[in-house]
Amino acid sequence: MIVAIKTPRSKLLEGREKIVHGLQEIRLRVQLRHQNVLPKFLGITTKFIESLSIVTWWMEGNSHDYVQDESIDPCPLIIGIAQGLQYLHNLTPDAVFHGNLRGLNVLILDNGEPLLTNLGLLWPVDSSPGVSSIRDIRGTVNWMAPEMFDGGHGCRPTAEGDIWAFAMTALELFTRENPFHDHTDPTAIKSSIKKGLPGRPNACNRMTDPWWNILVQCWEVASSSRPTISQVVKSFAALGAVQSPTLKESIKRISRKCPNIKRLDGQIDKDHSILIRGGFATVCRGTLCHKQTKVAVKTARGDLSMDEKIINRILEEVYVWYKLRHANILPLLGITTQFDSTLSIVSRWMERGTARDYVRDSINDPRPLVRGCATCMTQI
Repeated sequence: MIVAIKTPRSKLLEGREKIVHGLQEIRLRVQLRHQNVLPKFLGITTKFIESLSIVTWWMEGNSHDYVQDESIDPCPLIIGIAQGLQYLHNLTPDAVFHGNLRGLNVLILDNGEPLLTNLGLLWPVDSSPGVSSIRDIRGTVNWMAPEMFDGGHGCRPTAEGDIWAFAMTALELFTRENPFHDHTDPTAIKSSIKKGLPGRPNACNRMTDPWWNILVQCWEVASSSRPTISQVVKSFAALGAVQSPTLKESIKRISRKCPNIKRLDGQIDKDHSILIRGGFATVCRGTLCHKQTKVAVKTARGDLSMDEKIINRILEEVYVWYKLRHANILPLLGITTQFDSTLSIVSRWMERGTARDYVRDSINDPRPLVRGCATCMTQI
């Protein structure tokens, strides 16, 4: 089993302080229970450099590295981060503030789910290239709220500071670059932050106007004017971007049964005019953006999209379709949760329509169609 061992840097903390910080983090890890917070806590060790180290499951990567693959849609990650932060901020009797939220402090599970780590600045975090840290202001400057530079709140983590950093992390994941990456000097970064909002990135088609507007609210200079994280999550829900627990579980089930299925979230432009309406689903035409390929998007009807029985019916269709490979069976391209907050199935768009429509033209011989259908039926 591969594990991660977190040990304080010897030059930053003295012996007693190391132990105190370690015990604080252990207390947090034992208490917290949320799918978007912290990798699983395995235990502790004093084997390394005469200090207390925390042992957790090893995660293969962080969110910053994960989104370098341009096929990855950052929107589900950002929503997961917001939901993890909401859990922390709403804890009772004592809320937990992260204090150093950024892409490197969000780990990624095998199923693509984000996990917040390094909570509460219990231990300072190393700088990475293009990122500046200031020792007496704990945190990382590129993601820090302006009030923290002036000693606001005693330089302690706050809910308002987390909101600012959350929006900067979202910007980081959308652009695949650190905020203010063109500056390396902390003073220059602080000056840029105090001047106003970061510029909206040009080449970022997944950041729609509603998403950008939510981030802008989080960057209010007056910290009291920023929304709470619960309000941010509610705004995402209003966009139809937040998945229900049933839908999340459905995606996990598909990942287990169909490990190589493609997730096409954020990659489809859909023509919202309904072309086919069935008993429980509708089919619309769309375009797979990076290939400019026409696709068919089958989605549960709006009034049934959250019905567990309907979702299970779609799941069964995915399971069967995923296994089929035949020249006369329409290939399954993948799935998406991009539309109507429910599961959609994506396949090739067939310009000639159905066999029934095709044979209406008397010049088309139906016999090859019948033979093709019979051949594929023997394979099912």
